[in-house]
Amino acid sequence: MKYLIHILGILLLGQVVAPGAGNANLVDSSKPENPVCHCLKIPNGSVKIDGYLTEPVWNQAEKIYFRGLADGSVPPEPSFARLLWDNQYLYAGYNIPDENVVAFYGDRKRGSTYQGHPLPKHEPWTGESEIMYRDAFVKLFIDPDADGLNYVEIHINPINNVADLILKYPNNEKECNKMGIFFNGSKKFVLAERYNWFWNCEGLQSAVQIQGTLNYSKDKDQGWTVEIAVPWTALKPFSKGDCPPRPGQKWRLHAGAVYKPEFDPERRRRSKHIYWTWPVLGVANCHLPSRWGFLIFDEMKSNHELNWKMTWCWTLPCGNQQDIEYGVRQAKNLGFNVMEWSQAQAKFPKIFVEVCRKHNIESYYCINPASKVKQQLLETECNFPVSSQAGGEPLEQDIGKVIAHKGHRPCFNQNDALKNAKRKVDQAISLGFNGIALDFVGYDNLHGCYCPSCCKLRKNYIDSRPGMSEKEAENRFAEECIIKFYASVVAYAKSVKPDLKTTCHIYPAFMPNILYGNLLPVDYCGQTVAWFFNPHWKFEKIRKYSEIVVKDENKYYSHSIGTPFIGFYCKGKQAQNRKTADRIRQEIRIIKEAGAKGIQMVELGHILADKAVSKAIAEELGGNPEAIKFENNITEKN
Repeated sequence: MKYLIHILGILLLGQVVAPGAGNANLVDSSKPENPVCHCLKIPNGSVKIDGYLTEPVWNQAEKIYFRGLADGSVPPEPSFARLLWDNQYLYAGYNIPDENVVAFYGDRKRGSTYQGHPLPKHEPWTGESEIMYRDAFVKLFIDPDADGLNYVEIHINPINNVADLILKYPNNEKECNKMGIFFNGSKKFVLAERYNWFWNCEGLQSAVQIQGTLNYSKDKDQGWTVEIAVPWTALKPFSKGDCPPRPGQKWRLHAGAVYKPEFDPERRRRSKHIYWTWPVLGVANCHLPSRWGFLIFDEMKSNHELNWKMTWCWTLPCGNQQDIEYGVRQAKNLGFNVMEWSQAQAKFPKIFVEVCRKHNIESYYCINPASKVKQQLLETECNFPVSSQAGGEPLEQDIGKVIAHKGHRPCFNQNDALKNAKRKVDQAISLGFNGIALDFVGYDNLHGCYCPSCCKLRKNYIDSRPGMSEKEAENRFAEECIIKFYASVVAYAKSVKPDLKTTCHIYPAFMPNILYGNLLPVDYCGQTVAWFFNPHWKFEKIRKYSEIVVKDENKYYSHSIGTPFIGFYCKGKQAQNRKTADRIRQEIRIIKEAGAKGIQMVELGHILADKAVSKAIAEELGGNPEAIKFENNITEKN
């Protein structure tokens, strides 16, 4: 029995390493927060439990990001879970980055020993529980009545072995007293009586997919994904209320992942657990239901919801605080909740940040790369006219010969280009911006730079790839130069301020791979699906591009969200390029129908110059059309 009590101390109290101890962001455990996760109801049969998480409904689910259990520190790579529900199941999907996916344990039929002594073979947990102290695993705690009583604990390791049990109450008397929990009619706390390991979650479905090679330390894995379906029938005995729940009800939830850094099985068994969880609890103990998050069950929503809505502003007056108030308020009335304003950033950055915060709009600091060495074109390219699409995709008859500009952009392989970008990241952080927005990261000729440095690097790249055609190698080199620049800027930004958000507008276009944006490690990638100028892109093209942007958003980076980009100009020389309100409305709806969670639109000053377009955008983005104030607006032609 003494071995049983000791092993319960390992399993239920947890051996925890609190990563980043001493971090300036240490959570005050005396004032825990209870964050909320909204769980979207989906049609029955929308999810297939195969571990891939590729069903469109997962893209609609809210992500809950894991942090250090005790101190809120940020994992080396973003890991998160998503929750969904239907009339039969509660679904959980996990994305767990891991460079070395390892799993050995969890066979319910095998025995185990502790300190050389065999554990009682009649105890069903002696094999099942091994994953909880020997392997990496994901974990899910569910408290149906949010009262700390009879909560479910489920663990799954990378080879899809499951450990499940019911906890009658928390593992310490102080927490029980805090939640008003009595024990068998009295206040006598008995640790050994709190669990029921004999319980199995009948009907549980789970699947795991490993992005890499299991139990092989000589290569670099990407990680593993887990898909779980918990049937309401298994949870109903532990709920005094509705089960399945009714929309609007809330349960308590705690979720996370446990990492074991050692590869050798015995060393893993003895090593400490590293816990990444949602929410952060402030102490190294998962069994504190009073500090868990709340899972709110939402009604089924339309597939056409946009959550992250960004506008770029370049032309509105910006002479004083009143101007900034006007521009930000107008963006809010149009339905935008994210804003970049280059002039405000240059003239009154702190005022812009404060006003955005006041109106609950995220502020982004625009970074246009600069270097002393400019891009050079091939001699054969210098005499061709600029495309009518002005940096977007050239017209069909001009592909391969038309340039966007003539040597204005920096060479991204220059050290000063990265140095200048990092300096601007520091400025954005010091001024309190929510994020950075990279723009003008592209090639003047839409395919490459031919300065002496790039020519030398390109030749080495081509020579080292004898099995690849010279043209393909040339294109790959140019693409990788852009990707490397983005990755370096983003990595630096996250190293200085991990919660700093990152976005971009892919411009100028890169013709060898138009929609390469999913290769970039930004949080919100703005890829053009509807360009500014005549001839306006066909709806079929807009639909195709939007679907690709959304489908591939998590292909390389699980945290990245595709935000299709729409361009709109209507004033001065651009009057001839003006789109109608009906066209703008249709472009937005196509993006919604593709399942996008975000959108980017340019340019705010031009939008506000057209009353009909402004109204259409506000209606589509959930803004307040009646509150928009128009000055010198254009009367739309019928």
